[in-house]
Amino acid sequence: SLMIPAWGLAGWAHQGGGFAKALALLGQEGMTTLALATATGLLATGLGFGLSFFLPRLSGVTTLAAVLLFAAPGTLVGAGLIRLLNAEGWRGALYASPAVLLIALLVRSLAPALLLARRSLAALPASYDEAARLCGIPAWRRALSLSGPLCAGSLAAGALAAAVIAAGELGASALVSPPGVQTLAVRLFSLIHYGADAALAAPALMGMVGGADLGMVALVETDERPGGGLMPRKKSVPASAPDT
Repeated sequence: SLMIPAWGLAGWAHQGGGFAKALALLGQEGMTTLALATATGLLATGLGFGLSFFLPRLSGVTTLAAVLLFAAPGTLVGAGLIRLLNAEGWRGALYASPAVLLIALLVRSLAPALLLARRSLAALPASYDEAARLCGIPAWRRALSLSGPLCAGSLAAGALAAAVIAAGELGASALVSPPGVQTLAVRLFSLIHYGADAALAAPALMGMVGGADLGMVALVETDERPGGGLMPRKKSVPASAPDT
């Protein structure tokens, strides 16, 4: 079903020189969005893995909060951040800096990274961590040297998911973006009011392709290690020989 609009957008962008126009018109916003999305993906993955590994007893609460913030309207999340940070002191300084935009994107995109980290850690055999704990290895070393590498596939998928969500986030970004900092989604939204043209077709096509790639990542088994892929494969256990 995506092939028809994608084909139309590709033809429109190619005939009207949309890719060159988009690069000239939206280059700065594109680089800003790429940097913010990359940072958001890394932070969301680190935070999701840290919460899942170090605070497993609170996993239900943290997951519920992350899912609610993801499902809530972006404008509601943005208004909440404004209400929280629009004050004197350090909160006001934070609100006036580009960091507030990164916080908004992190809040909106934490859920997939957290869910994938939880699922990947749950798939690991408990004996791995227990053996390392009995050897006296501290928790932070077990996280970095044992569980983290074994969950690398799922963590990478979570970072990609968070980055894609952050790149397309509009509601909260439009409210909290400080002067001089604008994401690609906000810029495109403002340009649509002046009419659609080839310069808008090119980034729309790239966004559609990026979303489709994310869906493919979610469906493909990326790793055979325990907990290492988005949908790790279960190794078959050979049947034991019958007693004679």
